[in-house]
Amino acid sequence: MGAKKNHASEFKAKVVLAALREDRTPGKRFPGQALAELASRFGVHPITIGLWKKAVVQGLPRLFEGGSSSNEKESAQKALIERLYRKIDEIEVENDWIKKSGRSEPGGAVGVRRSRREAIEFEACPRTIPAGAAMRALGTGPIEWV
Repeated sequence: MGAKKNHASEFKAKVVLAALREDRTPGKRFPGQALAELASRFGVHPITIGLWKKAVVQGLPRLFEGGSSSNEKESAQKALIERLYRKIDEIEVENDWIKKSGRSEPGGAVGVRRSRREAIEFEACPRTIPAGAAMRALGTGPIEWV
């Protein structure tokens, strides 16, 4: 099995046009004779020529639909891209502001961890644990001191 060849679009168009012309030529003994001759002349497998020809024949109606649909699609796509770029810019500005304000923490909580650390200090804790007290967990409820 040989390596797969990537043919240029001009070459494909030339082969398909020759295949379409050969279809109109009378005097062939069997249906695949024209494709076989083209395959030997251009060095392309007959099945490949048939696939290219089929793709061209199926694509011809789209050629005559009108150019406005492709222009509309392009303009809609450009508008979508522009909107997405604006949203990306907004998010980048917001992230920069959060980083500069110092409100973000590596753990993911914004503005929560730092305030907890500042609020809880060992000496300032009003509640003390009685000597000899043990902790008891009541299933899924809160932990109580006994």
